[in-house]
Amino acid sequence: MNYNKKISIILLAAGSSSRMGQNKLLLKKGNETLLERTVRSALSSSANDVVIVFGANSKENKSFIGQFPLKIAMNENWEKGIGSSIKCGLQKALAENPDSDAVIISVCDQPFLSSEIFDNLISKYLETGKPIVASDYSDSMGVPVLYDKSMFDELLEIPDEHGAKKHILVNAEKENLATVPFQKGAIDIDTIKDIKNLTPT
Repeated sequence: MNYNKKISIILLAAGSSSRMGQNKLLLKKGNETLLERTVRSALSSSANDVVIVFGANSKENKSFIGQFPLKIAMNENWEKGIGSSIKCGLQKALAENPDSDAVIISVCDQPFLSSEIFDNLISKYLETGKPIVASDYSDSMGVPVLYDKSMFDELLEIPDEHGAKKHILVNAEKENLATVPFQKGAIDIDTIKDIKNLTPT
């Protein structure tokens, strides 16, 4: 499906879950943690490889994904903001695959994320040639988002406190943006109540 395009997925898992008060990535939806579900979805997609960025709770998180064949990047500056993790992940992805054509940046707390979402981003990228392909949540855009290699230098210079979404919005009115629907993409997990409100799967 990737037609000789080399595409990596960068999973951002470096935050401390301060609003939750505990490590939200290890909360379960069904029989798996959010972290395991996200990693499995990424690895089941047509992307060439997967990089995960750890920071806070790294030892605990690693123990849950040790059996998966993915690359780990450690962000020692995770407290500076999500932008620092994006840059850390991209640097790792490029170290592993210097000739990468694109990367997909994703978080790990979207319980309805699936391999299909990742593959839809890749398909839209191949179909349109747009350098940015974002997820469309009906009333907003966000992650996961695909960036072509023409955007790498700009990503490597984003402020530490800026996330992918802010970068998307900066480019939203330009001709370089395409979107794919992610019906439940706006749902993420920030509190215990959020996970309890989900329908078990």
